[in-house]
Amino acid sequence: GHRIRCGFTRIAEKNWIPFTRSGKMYFVYQPQPHEVVAVREDGFCEKIYATSNTPLQKVLRHHPTWHIRGSGQAVYVDDASATPNLPKPHFLALFHIFDTATGNYAHFAYRFSPDPPF
Repeated sequence: GHRIRCGFTRIAEKNWIPFTRSGKMYFVYQPQPHEVVAVREDGFCEKIYATSNTPLQKVLRHHPTWHIRGSGQAVYVDDASATPNLPKPHFLALFHIFDTATGNYAHFAYRFSPDPPF
């Protein structure tokens, strides 16, 4: 194994969302914009995709003290009967919104594609 050297190394970082696809390890660095980094064999990471979610962009514009952060590991779901509103393979993950003005948290589930750009 290798120590994973992603992000800032001088400060502790958390809230990354790990997932694997086709035998390769990835992390969602942040849910909005949805930044995905790939873990190389030497343990270093490189940002490979960044996409935006229009509804989340609007929420953040209307609430400038809110910050969207990741949480826990993403789970691969390929069960149309369990997810009839999205009857195709996807990853299920969690994120939370932290309000810097009040210190409040709110937690949400979200889904993302199993295929690049995820």
